[in-house]
Amino acid sequence: MDRPASLPPQPPGNSKARGSWLTIVLTGLVAIAFAIVLTFLTLGFVWPFVVGAAIFGFIGLQYVVWGWWFERIYRSGVIESTESNQSVTAAGRLPAAARPAIELGKIYPYIVPSGYIDKLPATTDGFVLPLGHDVFAMLVHDLDGLCRNVFEGELAEVRLDAAQAHRRALANLEQLAEGNAIQKALYRGPEGMPFILWSGHWLAASCARLPSLHAIASEILQTTALCVSIPHRESLLIFPQGTRQQRDQMREIIRRNEGDANKPITWELFKLTPTGLAPLVEA
Repeated sequence: MDRPASLPPQPPGNSKARGSWLTIVLTGLVAIAFAIVLTFLTLGFVWPFVVGAAIFGFIGLQYVVWGWWFERIYRSGVIESTESNQSVTAAGRLPAAARPAIELGKIYPYIVPSGYIDKLPATTDGFVLPLGHDVFAMLVHDLDGLCRNVFEGELAEVRLDAAQAHRRALANLEQLAEGNAIQKALYRGPEGMPFILWSGHWLAASCARLPSLHAIASEILQTTALCVSIPHRESLLIFPQGTRQQRDQMREIIRRNEGDANKPITWELFKLTPTGLAPLVEA
């Protein structure tokens, strides 16, 4: 689980650089002595070495400057990689000038464990949706390889309230799921029980909330009593509720095949109903 990045220590406000004429003189003498020694060692061809050192020094300065700049961005907002398993999450907002404007066609619902929600600023009801089993749905903005949190204040900029934003995000996800971005396959589990696997995309697990999912899965699996497992963000499994023994067998299969994946969500199961997800609580 990602940890919030800590802010770097700030310098004292009243500190001033110190110096003296003695320091300047000593620095000059050291530079002259170094030049004399270098001239002797290079048989008088000192300037090519000086130029070379300046070039390498300039290159090193570039690394220092760009590293500092990247570190400032790295620590300044909530940004997560969607192409790899590396992520950065922090509770602060990106400065308005550095924050990409929201594109309504690129906001998506994102299912996450409670650790992600703990890092968010205080939110109003309906902005982050609880799904049960300490799992929540939040809003993210796809940045073509990165995604970042959508904050409540930004919704006002596009004249949406939380409920409207979630509906628009689900519509975007539905459109994404209709294409080939997410891999969809049918397998056989314990006792020949069929199950559906959606995978290969960072929004695969989030598709568990699609309004059309129950109708699609019911037709394929030939039952309306369905279970859902979302072990990590790139895996969505749908299978018949069956018996307790069959569900336990499916749990074992899921843990064995999905246990080493990054971005875990939960090992608990949900019921998939025509109205959405509901946590499955075994008697």
